[in-house]
Amino acid sequence: MSYLQIQKKIINGRFTIPVVIIIYILLRLHAGIDLRSYEDIAALLIQIATGFLLQQFCYGYLLIRERTLLPIALYFLLAGTTPITYMNLGICVTAMIILLCFFSTIASYQQKDKPVYLFNIGLLLTVGTIFWSPMILFLPLFWIAFYLFQSLNIKSITASFLGIFVVCLFIFSWGLFTGNPSLLLEKIPHYFEDFFPIRFKSWTIFEIIRVAYTGLLVLFSFVYFVSHIFAEKIKVRTCLYYMFLFII
Repeated sequence: MSYLQIQKKIINGRFTIPVVIIIYILLRLHAGIDLRSYEDIAALLIQIATGFLLQQFCYGYLLIRERTLLPIALYFLLAGTTPITYMNLGICVTAMIILLCFFSTIASYQQKDKPVYLFNIGLLLTVGTIFWSPMILFLPLFWIAFYLFQSLNIKSITASFLGIFVVCLFIFSWGLFTGNPSLLLEKIPHYFEDFFPIRFKSWTIFEIIRVAYTGLLVLFSFVYFVSHIFAEKIKVRTCLYYMFLFII
């Protein structure tokens, strides 16, 4: 049996997902997860759900050529070894919301008569601002995606703002219900406090090396992608092009 055959059996084996999840949980326990903390447990469950959604996203929209469990395996290993992903519930929720927005985006391919997709994205991103304020800034990127997918029009853009309005209306209504009618106005300044949390002057040499290494990986992946993408379908090519644009 060749090395590639062994590799495929490991990646596509029936025990791959359980083993990867166990490794992920062990990494979380090693990092000091508090099993008595509802926030830590919620973050753990959300990340597991996000991993399965990622697998369904890649396979359901044919973003990977073969039926493989590699996306979910890599996600769990990455999430289990990156402190920012398991020490903050907001980051876990943000990752899931972005992935759900991708589902709506690709489902809208060449469907100008269904503005509900951008409505869902506007609603999800506004909910995400509760956990991470800059998340609302992703909305123009999804407008670009809808333009690339030939599904952007005035109706869909209006629907995205309507999704934002629905969340704001809910917060305002909740404030009235709880006897705090100024709740929405109190939230707005908080949203802008961490819009630009990156402070380059405070970076250490190791952080600079890590960011540079990640940038090089993205660059090499893009070059490889461009040189091999012509064999894919137009829809898949457009989706992958947009993924790289979103990452950049």
